[in-house]
Amino acid sequence: MKKQPIIILSILFLLLFSINSCKKGENDPFVSLSSRNARLIGTWELQQSDVLGHYEGEFYEEPYYSLQTFDGTILSTTESNDDTTYTYSYSQEIIFNEDGIFNISTTKDNQTNTMSDSWWWIDSDKNKTGIGFGNYYYEDDFMEIDYNKLYINKLSSDELVLEQNMEIKALEDADSIKYVYSAIYKFSKKK
Repeated sequence: MKKQPIIILSILFLLLFSINSCKKGENDPFVSLSSRNARLIGTWELQQSDVLGHYEGEFYEEPYYSLQTFDGTILSTTESNDDTTYTYSYSQEIIFNEDGIFNISTTKDNQTNTMSDSWWWIDSDKNKTGIGFGNYYYEDDFMEIDYNKLYINKLSSDELVLEQNMEIKALEDADSIKYVYSAIYKFSKKK
């Protein structure tokens, strides 16, 4: 009979440890009964986004920036060269499949674009702090860009927050130009 409380406490300790091990991100729920894979798989709708980009360098006499915000229905874009804000009706949906394929559907002013490609955990199957998407690599005579990595700020059973920060520099033989880009995307899981 004396062994029974020790066994029960051991089982509770192991259960608590295994539940907490599903938490990977700083803003993830404290307790989750699902792994990051299980929480990510499914259909996600974009609810809000903020994207800020600006160019720096010898080519630009004044700093140039672009600001893009999305409030759940309207996408607004403002650029510093004319300070005019352009607005569009907008929606975006991403489906993450268990087989490593994602499908994305974006509708801007009633024009829908869809795409399907692969996704993967960028840092390892163990940490799972970021997602790689498809083959979004671009290179020409002036620039080399790898912009397919998004980091997970929060992943719960119904909320996904992705962040992206990039600094793109011109290659050596081009003018000294740098593009700095920062974005945050908030999604809710479709039931």
